Amino acid sequence: MVTKSLYCIRAQDRELPTYDGLTIIDEFLTKFEIVVPEHKRFNALIWALHTMPVQWWVTHEGTFEDWNDCRSMMRIRFRKPEVCITEKYDRRDDPCMHLTRWIKDYGEEPQPEWVHLFYHTLDVIPRNWYTKVKLLHDTCEWDILREGFLLTFLF
Repeated sequence: MVTKSLYCIRAQDRELPTYDGLTIIDEFLTKFEIVVPEHKRFNALIWALHTMPVQWWVTHEGTFEDWNDCRSMMRIRFRKPEVCITEKYDRRDDPCMHLTRWIKDYGEEPQPEWVHLFYHTLDVIPRNWYTKVKLLHDTCEWDILREGFLLTFLF
């Protein structure tokens, strides 16, 4: 006796969530993790990110050991932070004073996320400088960024 079985194969159409840096990063990550299996997340990220986030991903792709590291760094970089410094640096003030306020508010010991949080304390032109330095030179260390900031804006 031969028995034939037919298994139902279903294809589920899933829409890949996208992120352009303007919406809330935690909402994007939650939707992204529901739709994309963990072993495919790194490959799918290039299609889900747009504008500045995709530039960030191209620069940092391959530098994370696992998805949790990538997720944590994306949250640090793209979450709207509760920045202690409310005055943005606009090139009118002394850059040394801006850095002094930064260290006073964030502590003496540099943290890995400082490179990403510093962006939020800058006005338009210094932000353009930051973006150029970050994307072209992949500056990921606080000491290098701080030194470049002082060399650029200390007249």
